[in-house]
Formats: sequence, C-alpha cells, structure tokens
Amino acid sequence: MDERRIDLSALDPGRDPKRFERMVRSVLARAGEPGSESVPAALLARGRIAFAIAAVAAALVWVPLLVTRGGSASEARTSDPVALVSAWAEQGAIPADVDVYRELGVNDAR
Repeated sequence: MDERRIDLSALDPGRDPKRFERMVRSVLARAGEPGSESVPAALLARGRIAFAIAAVAAALVWVPLLVTRGGSASEARTSDPVALVSAWAEQGAIPADVDVYRELGVNDAR
C-alpha cells in the first residue's frame, strides 16, 4: 500500500471561517427565497399536468383503434380472432371459403 498521507486541510471549513461564510452566503443568495406555494398546492398543480399528459397519451393510443373499428368482416379476418367470430355470429354462418383453424391462428406445433 501507499504510505503517503493525503493533505485534506484545504477541505476543512474551520481553516478559513471568513471564506466559508462567504461561500455559504453566496449559495443562499443564489437559492433565493422559498416559494410561497404550499406543498399540497404544488403537488396538486403538478398532478393536474401529469393527468393531462396521461389523458392525451391515452387518447393518442385509442384513436387508431377507434378509426379502424368500423371495418367489415374481411378486415376483421386479418386483425382479431374475436372480431372475426363475432362477425360470423352476426352473419349467422361461417363463410364457405374460410379455413377456420388458419383464420383463428390454431397450429399443430405443440
């Protein structure tokens, strides 16, 4: 191991009390006065902003879904098995040219 001692006296605040006091005062001056807003009011204001951002993000996610929702049975075939079966139920029968296992995504890879 290295036996040399490290001089940390420069970090000692009691070494130069006037310099230390100037440094503390300059930090406090830059910090400024504390805000007049209470903690609950600040949390509420930021909560409203967070809620608004979350609502906009949720709306942006749902818009494409709502736009494509009014599709026909052929469109349902390619997107969602539940929508496909629902469309067949509305028609009252499974179309003759449809391979049910393939359309519903059933496979033999077990």
